[in-house]
Amino acid sequence: LFAGNDSQWDGALQTTVNAVLAALILLPLATMFQRTMPGPWKIVNLGLLALLLGSAVLYENALWGFQSQFYFLILFSLIHFWGVWSISAGRLQWAIGWLAGLAAIFSFGSGWLAPVLSITLLTINDLGNRRRPNCRWVLLALLALIGMTVTWLGQQTESSVSVGAETIGFALKLLSFPSRELSWVAAVVWFPFAAFVITLLRRRKMPNSDRYILAAGLWVLAHVGAITLTRLAPQDVAPNRYLDIMMIGVAVNAAVLVLLIRAWAEKFPQRLPKLSGTVVIALWTGVVIHSAWATHQTHHTYVEPILERNHHEQRERILAFLNTGDPVHIREVSYPEVPSSVPDQFVEQLRNPYIVRMLPAEIQTDLGINFPDNPELNNALPTNVPHNAGVINRGTYLRPLGQQASVVAESAPVPLNRTGFLRMDIAGVLHPPTTSIELRSTVSPQIRTFAEP
Repeated sequence: LFAGNDSQWDGALQTTVNAVLAALILLPLATMFQRTMPGPWKIVNLGLLALLLGSAVLYENALWGFQSQFYFLILFSLIHFWGVWSISAGRLQWAIGWLAGLAAIFSFGSGWLAPVLSITLLTINDLGNRRRPNCRWVLLALLALIGMTVTWLGQQTESSVSVGAETIGFALKLLSFPSRELSWVAAVVWFPFAAFVITLLRRRKMPNSDRYILAAGLWVLAHVGAITLTRLAPQDVAPNRYLDIMMIGVAVNAAVLVLLIRAWAEKFPQRLPKLSGTVVIALWTGVVIHSAWATHQTHHTYVEPILERNHHEQRERILAFLNTGDPVHIREVSYPEVPSSVPDQFVEQLRNPYIVRMLPAEIQTDLGINFPDNPELNNALPTNVPHNAGVINRGTYLRPLGQQASVVAESAPVPLNRTGFLRMDIAGVLHPPTTSIELRSTVSPQIRTFAEP
């Protein structure tokens, strides 16, 4: 993607690609719902999950290009579960499932969890049926060793984390997704899965469809434990990048809830009224939707203004450094006013011409416009208009009312292979033809661009 975009980073392009990856997550979830839900409920749940993925509740992985690793982790893990628990060994889906499990290991540090869970469930199944597990013990030990090694290398911390009230509270905040503030929502969201596990413990046999759901739910809970123990910090809410994994937990519990109600309705047809199951599903779905809406509103009211302000501040400071070469514009503030927690390293990166060339268009350096020196136009701007460092400021604000000013500015030759852009921030009101701005090409007089009001 980077090479195809002329080696220039484009935030809109990466967000579009990440949105496609997020949408693909719905495909393996659809196979899970296919086995547990009737048609109407399946469509409703997939629609709600699509809205959740497209809302501001889950934004970080979509906006940050490298965070696509979370989408690959979720996709490969779910495809693994789909392949392993679809049909018998030796078939195409089985092979696809294990290849996806292998890919999950290399997509993220916790990618080993999916194949380890599957091998564990397969081994338990063999032991329950009094069959020899063959080489699965070896595979389980090998994958566990790989997983622990990857985790140890990637999750080094300076101090250990003790399990206490803070740890449990942090885990509850993760489990309460889509709520970000109410920990009791965790009990509502995960009650179906808890009941599902209890019913499985009372059975002697477990169909593959149940193992699919069980493995996916345990996979989410394993991530809750890993995130809590390795990423715990003094913070009120869990980082947004982890919440796409928690969305899978919501999907698992939705599937389990419908599955359990259908099973209980078949087992106790006289005790359960026909509409009771529908009411329970509607109440559970209502809690999830209300929590998601409250989180969306909180994000829109409080988080979005902060992100927008940080974006503007980062852009202006990077431009100021590129235009002046003065590192004080970067070093005088800290993250998130600049997009790095190591200012000195960030300054050195911005001094690299290769990195500068790949920056997005909105923070490229100008094309070298040479304005004629005119004291009446230099910095003739109102006091409330910002004078950004290194930016050429020209205006007619100080001229008498009704007097026109005409400025002709010709830039230095611009090579065709040079990236860059011409940005003009206009303050005031344009009323063509009395007050207008016109750009002309010296190569082709027919090419004109007007700045319209």
